[in-house]
Amino acid sequence: MASNITANTKAAFVAIVKIIYDRLTGAIVAGGYTAAVDAARVLAGITALPLQGQGNFNQATQEHRARLAQIKADGRRMLDPIMAQMGFESGSRAVEGQTISDYPRLFRDINADLLGGTPDYIDPRAVTFAANPAISATGIFRRLTKDIQNEPIEDGYHNQTKKVRIVSKPVRYQSVAQVEGAPSIYSDELGFRAGRPRIATGLVAVNDSQLPSGIFNPYFTPSDLTHDAAITSVPNWTINTSGSYTFKVDTGVLWRGRSYSVKFTGANASYVELTQVIPASVFADPFRPWDLGTPIRLTTGWQGTIDLTWGGKTQQFTHADLTNGSFVHLFADLDQDLYPKRFDAAGAMWKLRFTNTQLNTDYIYCGGLLPYPMIQHEGVHYSHFSDASEPTVDTTVSYADTATAAGKLQDVLSFCYSDAAPGEAHFPTSAATTISDPA
Repeated sequence: MASNITANTKAAFVAIVKIIYDRLTGAIVAGGYTAAVDAARVLAGITALPLQGQGNFNQATQEHRARLAQIKADGRRMLDPIMAQMGFESGSRAVEGQTISDYPRLFRDINADLLGGTPDYIDPRAVTFAANPAISATGIFRRLTKDIQNEPIEDGYHNQTKKVRIVSKPVRYQSVAQVEGAPSIYSDELGFRAGRPRIATGLVAVNDSQLPSGIFNPYFTPSDLTHDAAITSVPNWTINTSGSYTFKVDTGVLWRGRSYSVKFTGANASYVELTQVIPASVFADPFRPWDLGTPIRLTTGWQGTIDLTWGGKTQQFTHADLTNGSFVHLFADLDQDLYPKRFDAAGAMWKLRFTNTQLNTDYIYCGGLLPYPMIQHEGVHYSHFSDASEPTVDTTVSYADTATAAGKLQDVLSFCYSDAAPGEAHFPTSAATTISDPA
């Protein structure tokens, strides 16, 4: 099936972008839309000027900035009709006539159309996302840098270092972090290429004192907490089993501040599976991704598989993914399958299945199944899990992202729409360009 968006509309989009981009090139430098003014301020020794000179200089630079802001406003007025037409041709419900009612949905619908046909790609902004930082006492920090189409999120403020900082520990075995953009003396919405000092708060670690809203008993608290008691019931979870297995409580091998764990062993091909209906709150926003992890500890000698299921998606791990004598988080991959829209299914369940692949006498231990509603910062989504140790307040981890001003089409989309549709204001870029940048 070819794209429903016509060649004429795509050509009009490119032509309008050229008009906006050409206006911008007369007012920008590589570092951002105000970097040239900031440099002039330093060179002018503005603080050494007489008061009247300072006033004249500041008034002139403020007028210069206002003209830059006008480029953005004019750009939106020129692009909106073209975007509305692209939405109409792609069948988007975000468009009624020339009215755009939902910019994030409009971008998702346009992207789906562009990818459903040729597919169509544009030149990227050349964003290089830094890897997730190493696991440490500060915590486990993960971020999703792909959109629901599994395309790179190109519309954020990527040419900077992001810091994730532990800001409080409100109760024992709990920590709260925030994501910080690059500090800057000059905070300016027009300085998007170099980044802004924006902060995303409330990145709460999922551990034994944090239960995500609407999720029941994520730590598999059994009905009987006696050491070595056979587990026959886990409230709010259904237990499915097969074969000859052992599934027990353990009060000696513990994850974080828990007072117990559950342990599993047994005959070849036997299994225990725990299931819970995914609550409606997860699907309340189908375009907000959920991370999913489970802390598992291996005793060398156990061999088998661990299946992690969320709705219509399943990921399998083996004993080779574990470490003897310490808890390891097994996580779902960071891709488009973390969006509820992708894993929605009839009677969607969370499931965790332990299966023996030989006759085992050694165990694996499990600390729970921990879903996490990811938090957005500058377009991309972050999650926060605790490692085994306690973090210290004000400790940080960093992501050193880089980007260029390449990709005129993508650059203008980001400039004009990143505030209206954060994390969505981009077109596909992960393959060969078919909608070329204007000359």
